[in-house]
Amino acid sequence: MGRLIKLDLLERIKQLDQDKLLREVWDDTLTQDYIIELNTIEQLFKKSERADGTLLPTYALSSYKRAKGQLAPTDRINLRLTGDFYKSFDIIPNSTGFDIDANTNLYPDSGDFIEIYGPEILGLTEDSLEKLRLFVKDLLNEKIRIFLDLD
Repeated sequence: MGRLIKLDLLERIKQLDQDKLLREVWDDTLTQDYIIELNTIEQLFKKSERADGTLLPTYALSSYKRAKGQLAPTDRINLRLTGDFYKSFDIIPNSTGFDIDANTNLYPDSGDFIEIYGPEILGLTEDSLEKLRLFVKDLLNEKIRIFLDLD
């Protein structure tokens, strides 16, 4: 009986398609939401940090931001004045992982955010990538366990 179980497990392991599993991870809504949270909340909002680790400019915007209803942080640029930019983020899975897309020209009179702040506003820092690696590792392990019927 034990030998049959081992052979069955070996056959399932042979059928494991790593590329398909990874694609499922990138297509997963939880993964995409987590990537967006890392880029918008963890980097831009909390740290005013671009993907390359550089900081967005610091301006004396406190009174203007407070007048617009943004309570914190009001001492630096975080690209979240109305929240529309953050809401426009989208994850586009591809063969090597994913791309981050967003409407960077929401306010044409003010200019395109990419032109003003650089393309690095869309992307993950090394710290965020490490957090994502751990998240993906756990999700992949779960998917592999389900596929191999190990639970």
